[in-house]
Amino acid sequence: MEPLPIRMLNEHFYCPRLFYLMHVQGMWAESADTAEGRSQHARSEKRAPAKPPKITEAAEDEQPWPALPRDLTLSDEALGLIGRLDALEQQEADGRTLWIPVDAKHSAPPGTEREIIGRDGAPLARGAWANDQMQLAAQGLLLRANGYACEYGLLYYRKTKQRVRVAFGDNLLSGVRTELEMARATEQGMLPPPLVDSPKCPRCSLHNICLPDETNWLLRRADQPPARVMPSLAGASVVYVSEPGSYVGKKSDSLVVSPPGGGAPTQVPWKDVAHVSLAGPVQASTQMIQEALAHGRSVSWLTGGGRYLGGAFPPLAHNSHLRRAQYALMDDTVRRLKLSRVLVAVKILNSRTMLRRNGRDNKGVLVELRRLAAAAHRADAMDQLMGIEGLAARVYFPAFGKLMEEKGGQDFDWQGRSRRPPRDPINALLSLGYALLARDVEVALRAVGLEPMAGFFHAPENGRPALALDLMEPFRPLIADSVALRLINTGALSRDDFFVLPGQASLKTAPRKKFFAAWEQRMKETVRHPRFRYAIAYRRILELEARLFARHLEGELLDYIPLMTR
Repeated sequence: MEPLPIRMLNEHFYCPRLFYLMHVQGMWAESADTAEGRSQHARSEKRAPAKPPKITEAAEDEQPWPALPRDLTLSDEALGLIGRLDALEQQEADGRTLWIPVDAKHSAPPGTEREIIGRDGAPLARGAWANDQMQLAAQGLLLRANGYACEYGLLYYRKTKQRVRVAFGDNLLSGVRTELEMARATEQGMLPPPLVDSPKCPRCSLHNICLPDETNWLLRRADQPPARVMPSLAGASVVYVSEPGSYVGKKSDSLVVSPPGGGAPTQVPWKDVAHVSLAGPVQASTQMIQEALAHGRSVSWLTGGGRYLGGAFPPLAHNSHLRRAQYALMDDTVRRLKLSRVLVAVKILNSRTMLRRNGRDNKGVLVELRRLAAAAHRADAMDQLMGIEGLAARVYFPAFGKLMEEKGGQDFDWQGRSRRPPRDPINALLSLGYALLARDVEVALRAVGLEPMAGFFHAPENGRPALALDLMEPFRPLIADSVALRLINTGALSRDDFFVLPGQASLKTAPRKKFFAAWEQRMKETVRHPRFRYAIAYRRILELEARLFARHLEGELLDYIPLMTR
């Protein structure tokens, strides 16, 4: 097997589930703590190393100051470990040179009055966390395996500026070997269960990926629903660039958008960017795309009319177990039908909620949609289910058109749902919204490690993100239809904002910016999650849905039930 990074021993001792998500599935998320730790480490690396003292003529026979490396990467096949040592010190003792690994930590140490217990239950040195001692001792084992004499190491806690000496005794080294064996077993197994009511979880950078509270609540291991959610990319937005002739580049740690004609450029720090969306004849530099991918952001391209063309995405997480389970689902007709029934039923019920909240005198439509949702739950075959979905659409869209006619949409010539191409302005809004929704769901799926092209309800076709289309179905009325309805009913868009040709319609460039702004406003709106009961934004919901679907594929959750509003 590949050698295990010594940092992963630390993570496994802290939480086996965290180890599995990071090491096996390749998941990572930035937090305030990790960002500060990375920044501190970078500042430390930039500092000049200590200069050797000048050698005077009277001391020509003395050895020069040892040139110690600032960092050193070592591995050993027998141990099965590999690791990077941040810094080394030397000490002369009994005629030999001792090498001392120094490991800096962002956090504060425990008090010396607190007893520290290792994996084997044996006491360890006071004043340093057990997982930190284990990681440091693993560095010592690597030094010994490569011929360096090493008896102890130093932990430096930046928050309190304390150095803690850790002797590499039998208890600690035995604990390292035990942890290594346990980590190897976890590596070859399934995703470990989440911790329950653990104080470790709230500050964990992978809290949003692990979903400990949500998982325990769904598995009925917790007495209370999740108290809160930690939003990923808090405050970040999609950057839309649609003005023809614009140029998108990078400068330092920011995205830079230069308008045509030499106007003042706009800079957006990467921390505030969730995604970059380029529509129409817009130029983008290779450096910007590379920087976006390096920051874990994606870039998508749309036509001037809003049709989604494709995107550049960071590599999928190396979680082959998850994708194998996804591909197996495609060949399992029983499970595909079961999942598809729930998907279509929830979509119909969410469409019904959309009409119930916004319309009047549509009781008959609401009754029929509820009947069709129940029929979807009983469908015996995929063809029958698709027929029920089609019937629901023929009931829903005429009623949806009446919502706009009641509130000022009479001038938009709505004649029912049409696509490829959309024949009227309202259909142009719906098609653009569905394209953006498919893109946002695809971004969420790729972040989880799922293959967007391999779906279970929509048939796979060349260039068709079938799984993204599957999981977006319940959100069509909640997000895309809602945005279109809001823009029409508030008068934000008029018929003059569209190019209307015989049999085809599309938004003009300036009004398209209004649509993008309304889309982002909707994606940032918070709703109370019906199962977890906390407030959460729609963009975060899409990521949450992708992760819950992945947990179902992995076997941790028995069922996958999409979000259904009340």
